[in-house]
Amino acid sequence: MEDSQAFDDLVGLEKSLWHQVKSLTADLYPSHNPVYNRSIKKKIRFVKWILKALKSEDFTHQDLLDMIDIKIDKSKKELEHARIRTHTDRVYDSIQSLEWLRYLMTSTNRGAFGNLNII
Repeated sequence: MEDSQAFDDLVGLEKSLWHQVKSLTADLYPSHNPVYNRSIKKKIRFVKWILKALKSEDFTHQDLLDMIDIKIDKSKKELEHARIRTHTDRVYDSIQSLEWLRYLMTSTNRGAFGNLNII
C-alpha cells in the first residue's frame, strides 16, 4: 500500500473513531443504569487510547489491531484468575469493549465507514 493511501486510511480511521466518541458520549445519562454508563465510559477510554496511539506514534492500522489483540489476551488471562463476581464482570466488560473496538477498526479498514461525511 502506498504511503499516501495508508495515511488516508488512518485519517479516515481517526475521523470514524472521533465520531464514535461523540456518539458514545451522547449516550451517557445520569439516569441510566450505572453499569451501562461504566461500559460506555470504558469504550470511550479504549477509543481514546487508540486515538492517542495514532497521534503519538507511527503505527500502521495492523499495529493498532495487534495492540488491541494483546490487551484482549491479557484481559482473558486476568479473567481466568478472577475470583469474585465484580472482578469477573469488569474484566469481561473490558474484553467485550476491546472486541467491539477491534471490529470497528476492521470494518473501518475495509472501507465500511469510508463514505461517512464526519465533521
